[in-house]
Amino acid sequence: MWDTNDFEEISNNELKECYKLYLQSLDKLAIFYTISKESTTNYASGSGHGKKFFLSNDFPECATTITTDYEAIKLIKNETYLDYLKEDFIIRLCSIFEDFINKILDIVKVDQKKATSFNAYSNIYNLNYKSDSVVFRKIYFVINELSLNTLIFKINSETLKMLDQVVMIRNVLIHFNGKIVKDNHNEIIRKIYKNEENFISIPDNSIDDFIHRFTINIKPLIYDIDQYISSIQNHKRATDER
Repeated sequence: MWDTNDFEEISNNELKECYKLYLQSLDKLAIFYTISKESTTNYASGSGHGKKFFLSNDFPECATTITTDYEAIKLIKNETYLDYLKEDFIIRLCSIFEDFINKILDIVKVDQKKATSFNAYSNIYNLNYKSDSVVFRKIYFVINELSLNTLIFKINSETLKMLDQVVMIRNVLIHFNGKIVKDNHNEIIRKIYKNEENFISIPDNSIDDFIHRFTINIKPLIYDIDQYISSIQNHKRATDER
């Protein structure tokens, strides 16, 4: 479930705060996307009055970017604006996720350099899928290094595939201006997320699906890390009491 109160079940305070901020960031992102999408209906039904929109009020018109409500309505009616909104959502979603994983590595005090170069996870867990993304090497490094029992990542490749697909879409948007030009990218992204010209095209309902991928699939990992930290602390406490 996507529940912004999931962090309440975490016992370690540092991990709880980190997870709380992650969920809240995703919630804010989802709210921003929803409001932005719905607010476009106010423009789509009109024809415009030539009202100017300025990027900055600190510079004269010749030195800043200007658009008009004519242009806004044009973008909205041909759905270009919504495409921009979806692309921005995906890029920000992946950035929030990657930053969160980096913070997790700091909390459990694992070597960032070793985690970044950890390529053996596909063989270790007998997966038939491997991602080129650094963030997934880090996740599997933590799982392996701490001997976590995070089955959702270890018993099959579906979780990794679902998360990697969104990250791959983000990489194509940033590095290839939204066009799928590599065979491996094409294979991972699949036809549901591209148009006939091989450009990224995201169905409306996929946005909600994407954010759930980064909550439902990450929750078990965080809970297992919390149990690991608790077990280490309990062991230390028992040792100190002897």
